[in-house]
Amino acid sequence: MYPHKIVYGFKPRQAIDLIYMADHYRVFEFTYAFASHVHKLHKKINDEIEQSNVNYKLRADIRKKFKTFNVGDYMMVHVCQKQFFRRTVKKLHARTVGPFKILNKLNDDML
Repeated sequence: MYPHKIVYGFKPRQAIDLIYMADHYRVFEFTYAFASHVHKLHKKINDEIEQSNVNYKLRADIRKKFKTFNVGDYMMVHVCQKQFFRRTVKKLHARTVGPFKILNKLNDDML
């Protein structure tokens, strides 16, 4: 949480948001009502997006299958072109390499 958000109630998005505004400026009721309406609308939309993401994650985790390998099993390794120098891995080269035998196991995530 930002210190500015704690004091003023919003996170500054640009440098102009940090400029001090005196309290003697006149604020019209319509402007204030519209700004508060937009603020509430943005908060509602943000909450709905967060809830949608949580629901999506719950549905996606149900279908996810975790694979665990043991010492002595064979597995294929996927090759990513970004890990190599330019022009060493071509477009038509194999995407997987292997099978490789697992020699030792540190934990379920790392082989």
